[in-house]
Amino acid sequence: MSDPVVLSGAALTPAALALIASADAPVAISDDGLARLRAGRAVVERAIAENRPVYGLTRGLGDQVGDSLPPEMLADFSRRTIRGRAMAVGAALPRAVVRGAMAVRLNGALTGRAGLSEAAAVALQAALNAGLTPVVPRIGSIGEADLCVTAALALTLIGDPDGRAEIDGAIAPADAALKRAGLAPLAPGPKDGLALISHNSIAIAEAALAFEALERAVALETVASALVLEAFRANPSPLDPACAEARPQPGQAEAARRLRDLLAGGDLATDPDAPRRLQDPLSLRCAAPSLGAALTALDAARAAIDAELNGSGDNPMVDVAGDRLVATPNFHSPGLALACDQLAAAIASLGAGALARCQILGRAEFTDLPRLLSPGGVGSAGVAPLYKVGQALMHRLTRAAQPAAALPSMAGGSLEDSMSFAPQAAEKLQESADAFRLMTALELRIAMQALQLRGVARPGAALIPWIERLTPLCPPLEADDRPLGREVEAIADALTPSGA
Repeated sequence: MSDPVVLSGAALTPAALALIASADAPVAISDDGLARLRAGRAVVERAIAENRPVYGLTRGLGDQVGDSLPPEMLADFSRRTIRGRAMAVGAALPRAVVRGAMAVRLNGALTGRAGLSEAAAVALQAALNAGLTPVVPRIGSIGEADLCVTAALALTLIGDPDGRAEIDGAIAPADAALKRAGLAPLAPGPKDGLALISHNSIAIAEAALAFEALERAVALETVASALVLEAFRANPSPLDPACAEARPQPGQAEAARRLRDLLAGGDLATDPDAPRRLQDPLSLRCAAPSLGAALTALDAARAAIDAELNGSGDNPMVDVAGDRLVATPNFHSPGLALACDQLAAAIASLGAGALARCQILGRAEFTDLPRLLSPGGVGSAGVAPLYKVGQALMHRLTRAAQPAAALPSMAGGSLEDSMSFAPQAAEKLQESADAFRLMTALELRIAMQALQLRGVARPGAALIPWIERLTPLCPPLEADDRPLGREVEAIADALTPSGA
C-alpha cells in the first residue's frame, strides 16, 4: 500500500488529490487539522447551547429560515437535510471524481470552518481508506454548493438504504456496502447534514483532476511540438528571446525557453544550414505563443483550484477566532468556473495548432518527405486517416471550450437567483483533458513517423530520451498500411495516463 496523503486543510494539491482519487492512496489527518476541526466544532456546540439564531443549525433552511428548530430535533434535522436533498439524476460520476470529492470535503473540514463533527470527518476518512465509494448521479448541481449531488454521497455515510455504494467492484445499498466494508453508519450530529452536502467538492475535485491531467499533457505537448520542429527541419528563429521581449505576452517567453531547451545541442539549434525554409507555416512559427497562452491559463486555473481545495465554501461558516457562525457567499464559485472555461478555450487553441502541424507533416510540398508520410506510394493511406481522428478530437475540444459560466439564471423569483455553473465548467474541462491527451499522442505518433523518415542525425539532447521512449511505441510505417489507432492510445496511456 502506498504512503498516506496527509490532509491538514492547508496544503492539498491537484497532484496529491489525484493520488487519493485515482491511485486509491490512503488518507491521514494531521494533528493540526484535527485541532482546527475540534475548535470549529466547539463553536457550533456553544451556538446550540446558547440557542443563537444560526441558519441551518438552530433555524431552518431556505424559506424556513425564520423557523426555530427545537434542540431535541437538531440531529434528526441533519439526517432529514441529507435525505431531503438527495435528488440528483443521471449517470454516475466517475469513481475518481467521487473519491476526490470526499477528500476535498474532508480537507475543507480540517480548516475548522465547516463545523463538522469529528465523527463525520472520521467517517469520510474511513470510507476512503476502505475503498468504499458512493454512487453519485452527475446531474443536479448549478454551482451554488453541489447540494443535490453531494447529498447522494452523504446518504452512503449514514447508511441510508436509498443510497448506493461500490465496494470491491460490486454496487450495493449503502447499509449493505458499509457492512461489507466493516464500517458503521454515521449518526450525523447537528450541522453535520449541512456540512456534508453544502459545499462544491464535486466541481472542485473534477476541476482539480482535469487540471492535473492537462498540466501533464501540456508538458508533453511541448515535447511533441519540439519533435515536429525537428522532423520538419523548421526555422527556430521564432524561439529567439528577442521575440518575446518585443511583445511580452504572458507565458510566451517561458514556452519559447522550454522549446529551446529541448532543441539545444541538436543540429537545428546549432547549424544555420539545418532549417529548410525562411518562413515556416504558422502552426510551427507560432508554437511558443500558443503554448504560452496555455501555460498562462494553467497558472490562472491553478490559483483558482488551490483556493478551493484549501478553503471553505460553507454557509454558515465557523469563525473560530470570533466564536461565531457567519453567513457567507463562498458556495458561489464563478472564479473556478471562469478559470475552467478559460483553460478549456486555451487547450482548444493549442489542439488546433497541434492538428495543423500534423497535417503539414503529411504535405510533401512542405516537408520534402513522402506524401502522407507513407513509404508505400500510390494507394497507401499513410497517416491520412489519423487526420479524421484529429478532426473528431478537435470537435470535442471546441465543444468543451464553449463557456458554461455565461449561462443566465433561470431561477428568477427565488432566493437562488444567481448561479456559477462550476460543475458544468469542470465537467467540460475533464472532456477537454480526455480529448487533448489523445490529440497530443496523435501528434507524437505522426511526428515520430516524420522523424524516422527524415533520419535526423543529431536531435536536441533533451529530446533523445523522449525519442528512445517513443520508438518502441511508434514502429515505422511500412509500404503496407496498418491500423494506428491503438498505437495512439498506447502512447497516451504510457505518457499521459487517464485518471478518471
